Amino acid sequence: MSVGEDTIKCPSCKNNVSVTYTFCPYCGYDLRPLIRFKARKEVNIKRIIQYRFRWILLKPDTVFKEISITPVLVGPFLIVLFSALLVTFRLGIILGSALFNPVIFLFAFGSSMLILLFILMFYSFLIHVFVKLTGGTGSYTATVSIFGYSFIPAAIGILIVDIYLATTPIALNINNISFLVGVFRAGLYIEVFFLLISAFYFTYGLVYTHGMNRFFAFLVSYISYGLLIAILLSFTGVG
Repeated sequence: MSVGEDTIKCPSCKNNVSVTYTFCPYCGYDLRPLIRFKARKEVNIKRIIQYRFRWILLKPDTVFKEISITPVLVGPFLIVLFSALLVTFRLGIILGSALFNPVIFLFAFGSSMLILLFILMFYSFLIHVFVKLTGGTGSYTATVSIFGYSFIPAAIGILIVDIYLATTPIALNINNISFLVGVFRAGLYIEVFFLLISAFYFTYGLVYTHGMNRFFAFLVSYISYGLLIAILLSFTGVG
């Protein structure tokens, strides 16, 4: 269901009402339970891939309005799955053929998946507490959902860095420490850039799912992603 392109029939006065209304403009009936029920029936994997993934970067306001009604977690889970595969591929670039061992591959992929899921769920919890303290009204599920969807630019950044590393002669310069440090530092800065883009989309999510003022949403978003970037820099030892 695309917000602004669908209608429902009011159970009270029987008029057709746009799903952009939470209360019937004709009789005042509360339409929110009916809208949520209708939306949940229509949001499936096909809808998530063809609409939410396709338009999240170009029409974030429209997509996040829909997510505010149906913050299902399938989309964020698929994003985590894709990101874990990209991280595993990066380990393959570093480890070489050793990653083709099924046991090593499954261990690497499983570890990446668990770490990213932990970041998604636990970090979303911390952000949600912060959002509530600053006047946000959305649910924890909505916070997880918008944090997951806003991570799409960051996932694109991981892909770009993987391509960059795959086309760099790391194996030929394995003993050149300064070369390796330069390569991985450049890759890290690329990822930081895309994380900052993710913060921009997270701002949209906070506005439309938590009813936050744009200024406070901007602050919460960039503080949240800024801390994530600081953690990433501290673990890699790059400043």
